[in-house]
Amino acid sequence: MNQTKKAKLFVFLAIAVIVLLLIISIAQIVSINNKQREIDNQQIEIDRLNNELDYYENQKIENSDDISYDDKNGDVEINIEENE
Repeated sequence: MNQTKKAKLFVFLAIAVIVLLLIISIAQIVSINNKQREIDNQQIEIDRLNNELDYYENQKIENSDDISYDDKNGDVEINIEENE
């Protein structure tokens, strides 16, 4: 093999390595972007569920006079008193 063929092969391999690294970098960026989008959607869902939980906890606190909980066996007793 003469010097020009070796030089062309070396240049070709260098370009191939650069292109391969570029493709891997683009794939990594796309993967990170997809994961970030998934995390953002999950965070939105978590916020929505936390808001619902806060709403129902506030409802439970407001109505706690009518409802009593038995922590030992999980029974719920609802006391409805009629005004006479």
